[in-house]
Amino acid sequence: MTRPSTLPSNPAVTSSSSRVIGWCAVLLIGCALVPARLSAQTAAAAWHDDYDRAAALARKSGKDVLLVFTGTDWCPWCRRLEAEVLGHREFRTAAAARFELVKLEFPRDAAGWQKLAKPWRYQQLADQYAIDVYPSVLIVDATGAVLARTGYQKGGVAPYRAHLDQLLAAGRKLRERIERLRRQVGEGPIARRAVALREALGLLAPIRRPEAGSTALLGIAEAAFTIDPTNAQGLLHQAIGVALDTGIAPDPFLEAVRRYDPRNRRQQRQAIALALVGKRAATPDDARRLVAELDALAAANAVLAEATR
Repeated sequence: MTRPSTLPSNPAVTSSSSRVIGWCAVLLIGCALVPARLSAQTAAAAWHDDYDRAAALARKSGKDVLLVFTGTDWCPWCRRLEAEVLGHREFRTAAAARFELVKLEFPRDAAGWQKLAKPWRYQQLADQYAIDVYPSVLIVDATGAVLARTGYQKGGVAPYRAHLDQLLAAGRKLRERIERLRRQVGEGPIARRAVALREALGLLAPIRRPEAGSTALLGIAEAAFTIDPTNAQGLLHQAIGVALDTGIAPDPFLEAVRRYDPRNRRQQRQAIALALVGKRAATPDDARRLVAELDALAAANAVLAEATR
């Protein structure tokens, strides 16, 4: 007897098989959708390595930028921060809801630098934000102004998130205080404006690099040129000195050094040269000005040495 090439049809079996096939199809579609959904979530919580792109996204989204300077191939504390906080999906997902995430890896060897798409931009940013400790974690707004600065903190994801929340809360209070001072310095009687200016200079005095509020405070400090133009209250000299000490003094303060003591050329050049040396994110124009000031200072020193022989 020859075995049939096909089994006889059984309505019950056929119906059950159809249901099974249908459920399998649903499961397959669901399985196909899950990776797509997860990949979308992962993309949303991914770290950028292009700060400028992240800043552009921040301007559109209204978010701030969480900017990490790290070196996981050589820095033990960087590796710990990565393992305990930054590398966790829980942290990335929560942080991505509030920030554009940027992580800049600074490798130790030349081969690692050659793999970077924009190594020169990494160095520019490190200079701009005066990065001398790794890891450094900054919260900056879409314009690049620093809102908070920190580094490694022990405890894992939850304590680190709480730490960032505390920094942001403190940053918001500082911004409110600076905004109040800005208004007070800009309007009202001179005596009241001078009091607000002195308070702002007190906040600026300990700053030696871009910090929360530093840009806004330097803007307020420029009011010294109009509030105390002859230094009758000592505010003009205080503002110039404090601004130069920050290492990020804008040009009006460098130019003011010449004006406020025009007879002491040698001391002027020393002050300007030191300010340019300490200036963060120096431009080619800054470098040329520094060379000119140093040349003039060397000539002045030579004349002084000759005169005192």
